[in-house]
Amino acid sequence: MHRIVAVLGVAALAAAGCAGGEGSDGEGSVIRIAGLMPLTGPTADTYGASMVASIEAAFDDVNAEGGVEVAGERHPIEFRVFDDQCKPEASQSAAQSALDEDYEIFIGPICSGAASAVQPTMARSEAFWAISVAVDGPTQLPNVFRTMPRIGAYTDATVGWLAEHPEFQRIAIITDQNHTGLVAATDGLVEGIEGLGREIVANQQYQSGDTDFRAPVTEVIAADADLYLQRAYPAEAALLLQQTRELGGRMPVMWNAGLTNDNVESLVPDLSLMDGVYQAAPLFSLDTFLADGDPLAEEVAESVGDRAGTYTAQGHDLATIVLAALSRSEDTTPEAVQAAMTDLQASELEGRTLNDYRPFDDGRLFREREVGLQAAVASWEQGTGWVAVPAGPSS
Repeated sequence: MHRIVAVLGVAALAAAGCAGGEGSDGEGSVIRIAGLMPLTGPTADTYGASMVASIEAAFDDVNAEGGVEVAGERHPIEFRVFDDQCKPEASQSAAQSALDEDYEIFIGPICSGAASAVQPTMARSEAFWAISVAVDGPTQLPNVFRTMPRIGAYTDATVGWLAEHPEFQRIAIITDQNHTGLVAATDGLVEGIEGLGREIVANQQYQSGDTDFRAPVTEVIAADADLYLQRAYPAEAALLLQQTRELGGRMPVMWNAGLTNDNVESLVPDLSLMDGVYQAAPLFSLDTFLADGDPLAEEVAESVGDRAGTYTAQGHDLATIVLAALSRSEDTTPEAVQAAMTDLQASELEGRTLNDYRPFDDGRLFREREVGLQAAVASWEQGTGWVAVPAGPSS
């Protein structure tokens, strides 16, 4: 069962002083951070658990040293998750509940539909918000920063990979119509593919929670597609793959789903179905980093233990960036954190994040509250799992 997270116990909070909801700056005062993430619902195990675990681990490490140092004084962090179920109405309610309890620093929402729904609340609030979700819109607000790439990064990675693989000429697409970010990016994806001189032989949609994909899969097989782009959440992506193979579809499949090695092993009944499966997505999990022997990934994996999952790398990097901003803030108010995020240098994160955050021309991590981070393509290798595909011409 998932739990509401408070990094410090009640006794520790009482000893530390006030909860810092108004940016209290006394030595030892607690910095309260609210998370908007699913603790219940269909994405709780897939997304929520791993995101919470990785953020919690990062804050635990800082609290073990007495807290994050802000303007020369250390402040313990209290992190509490408000269950938004990754659903619009629940997320609106969770956000308002946290604001009513005087939280002024937020991490999340982490699902596109929830983030879109909460955007008006973000606009009305004076709080600071750090999000990782790819949907467009929220970072138009001056108090909202995104630590992972926008949805266009999926398109860029997919189209860039196709440009290196001319053997794929006939492309089929199916998209979860409830994934607002992917739906909004579909026209750009089609334009990019057609710009390579390739043909879109099917452009389909389905509804989250669907379990029978025989009709769209049959259409794709009849169209003789060379590649099937399945833009779905993990459970539906696994079902789509299974039914594609069961109906005789042997074409390679590319997901925009972010499945981990564990997701594949638990959701795909026969791993032989994974032959010829790729992913084009930001590097959310630890899998490709661990396959490459990354020492930081190994440290993070040890910290989160069996709670690692789909969003472990994303959650670690998100918490690390927030901590870096706090460390350079003049105080703990949301206005100060916003100013610190605006001026944060990419060089300040070197060796601290799993993803490679590229600086903009002025060296800053953010431009208009967006980061310069790209998505990547990974391929499934039997016996290993997801392995990053290096950029370069097709062999």
